[in-house]
Amino acid sequence: MLSLQSLLAAPEPKDPQDAQVAYQMINRPDDFQFKARQWAEKYADAPKKDRHEGSGGATAASLKQKAQQRREEQQKASLAQ
Repeated sequence: MLSLQSLLAAPEPKDPQDAQVAYQMINRPDDFQFKARQWAEKYADAPKKDRHEGSGGATAASLKQKAQQRREEQQKASLAQ
């Protein structure tokens, strides 16, 4: 488990398990990040992030905004019933 954790934390694109992924990581990092995010959301249930959020993920402000939006949607749903 520790080996897998360290590989995910510090990938080695010069000694890859998948040459195509390593090529993309080195030569097209934006595409690599986009695809990695897609796979994380699809296969690992990673939280979706808004387009305006940076690579660090959600900010305190964006989390507050999302919570507020959820509350408003719940209120609308309650009123609709």
